[in-house]
Amino acid sequence: MMKKKILIVVLCLSIVSSILVSIIRWRVEVDNRRVEMACDYSELSELCLQWGYDIDAFLWELKEAGINSIVIEEETLETLSSEGRLTFITGEEVKKSQYLAPVQSLFLKDLIKQDIEKYTFIVTSDFALGEKIERILVEKLGKKKVNRIEGDSYERPLMVLSVYGMEEGEISRIGIGFLTEKIERITSYGLKSILLLTNGPFISEASIQTLFSTVNDWRNISAVIFSGDSILGYPGFLDSVRRQLDIAGVKLGIVEFLNQDGLGEVTKNLYQKIVRVHSISPEEVVAIKQSGGLDVSRLITRFQRAVKERNVRLLYIHLPFISGSSENLQIQSHLDYIRGIKAAILGSNFKIGFSQPFKPLPASLNLIRLPIFLVILILPLWLISLYRSVSLSFYYFYLFASLALILFFWQERLFIQIVALIAALSFPLLALTFGLLLPESLILRTRREGNISRAVWLFLKVTITTIFGGLLIACLLSRLDFMLKVHQFRGVKASFILPLIMGLFLLSGWREQSLKEKGLIRFYVGKVSEFLSRKVEFRHLLILSILALGGIVLLLRSGNYPGPFLWEIESRAREILEKLLIVRPRIKEFFIGHPLMILGIYLYLKGGSRTLSRSRPGIGTGQVAQLGKKENLGLKTKSWQLFVILGLIGQVSIINSFCHAHTPLVISLTRTINGVWLGIIIGILLVSIVRRSTRERLRN
Repeated sequence: MMKKKILIVVLCLSIVSSILVSIIRWRVEVDNRRVEMACDYSELSELCLQWGYDIDAFLWELKEAGINSIVIEEETLETLSSEGRLTFITGEEVKKSQYLAPVQSLFLKDLIKQDIEKYTFIVTSDFALGEKIERILVEKLGKKKVNRIEGDSYERPLMVLSVYGMEEGEISRIGIGFLTEKIERITSYGLKSILLLTNGPFISEASIQTLFSTVNDWRNISAVIFSGDSILGYPGFLDSVRRQLDIAGVKLGIVEFLNQDGLGEVTKNLYQKIVRVHSISPEEVVAIKQSGGLDVSRLITRFQRAVKERNVRLLYIHLPFISGSSENLQIQSHLDYIRGIKAAILGSNFKIGFSQPFKPLPASLNLIRLPIFLVILILPLWLISLYRSVSLSFYYFYLFASLALILFFWQERLFIQIVALIAALSFPLLALTFGLLLPESLILRTRREGNISRAVWLFLKVTITTIFGGLLIACLLSRLDFMLKVHQFRGVKASFILPLIMGLFLLSGWREQSLKEKGLIRFYVGKVSEFLSRKVEFRHLLILSILALGGIVLLLRSGNYPGPFLWEIESRAREILEKLLIVRPRIKEFFIGHPLMILGIYLYLKGGSRTLSRSRPGIGTGQVAQLGKKENLGLKTKSWQLFVILGLIGQVSIINSFCHAHTPLVISLTRTINGVWLGIIIGILLVSIVRRSTRERLRN
């Protein structure tokens, strides 16, 4: 009795805590509604150069279409050379020039050095630029490799730098920071710049500091984004990068689906400056073109979905280079693309403007979540109790041990991830037993009234319990690092497949005659052994192979990216559902899991009479015949178990939705509710089809 009282108190506290945490998180999410749109400077320059369009006019038109910021890359010696601001001369070229005009040119005379073949010379008439390049090259390559060649006898003022022991191609790729004139040019149109930082081979603490110092006014910079597979400064100078970001006070954009080495270290304690970024890379655009033509509306929908469903607040829009027959058609088609994205974002009740990071969550939130930790840690004890009785002393020991773990580790990220995984594994089974296990006094009446509505009601009991578990997980993960997906729920694949396996063993050991007055069951290992020792036939192997293949496909499709098993007809169906329901439910929930769960529960109610008659004295064969006379589905007594196991796919998917902390809580709830009512409709239709087909078969 005491155990039950403690459980009730903890459960009530966790319900109150989950409500409070959900409200706080909802307010933080709903207050951040501004979305920033940015495009790439090099791409718009290429487009203007290709069609002879004025880049200044294009910048103005992009701003009018909805662009707020322009992404600029770090300048390299190669880009400056292509713009004619400097030139490279190799030692071999200088040596050959001596034979064409021996020492007649004082310029060439100054360049003659010992081992000249090992030198590369950088020549520019812009002394300010030359001094900047010299300073950066010295910091990256060292003083021994970089020297300025002094000389005042040139025909026009020139600055010459010599670099020893490096090829021209290697030197040309060295970054030299950001140009003030380009940033000021962008600012003059009311736009801001976004700096794209790339990691490289010649990185040091001094070069990182110099790179950030090339920006004179950080008020003109909207954000910083890291490109490539690793963060600038990885692996040895991440602290320097984090320190410079903190000094600059600029936002940090994290591109989703781009796993970068060093991201966790750089973002540590900078969560209040982070915004999530969505981008469709140029390589992906090319792949889409080659696979069947570029559908701009689908690209627009992707940006809209990223903002609405994944807390993205910065859109890095690569120009898709839409084909056109004239300059105006080319430019206007890209402007229409930008306008389409803007209209889609505004249509989702967001605003266009410079993005802002999420507001910090109140410190009291950590204390409010403590009961949630406790109720989840009790779940393994419940699973143990299904196998054997738990003594009161062990119960209290487990309870105090759980409290000790919470008090010591409640703010540790790994501990939060472990507790969330425990909840994800346990709640589908808890929901199943809570929904289907009834006290003995209710079983006969439930089966006597075992119509479709009763099956739907039990399904709702199962689903509501699962949703409660999902909310508890979402509350545990309600921290900025999880909401921004800097860190994330661990064990997505395991939380998808293990509950199905555990559910299989649970139902294999299901024995109704062991029901106690409280409605709990005793898990029988003997039933599992009996199941495992059955003779295996070819049909069993075939069914197992089909189920295994289906499980593999579901696991591969459990991510947020389009995989090899996403068919065109399914993509179209998703788009239609998204337009009709605003938030698209998961197909594996409403089309597979929920209908099969309803069918399994219905068969459980209709097909269990024989087991019941054996388990309770006083229920004779006449009553059993009377229960089965009204309707005989012609299915084996235990066939309901297979459908319930497959129906767990829907419950596991619900839990999985709430494990994505970067998805707004309202979106997860709406998606789940849409899946439930659609699944009920399809489930009722499925039961009706099974009943009708069975009647037809029996009639024949």
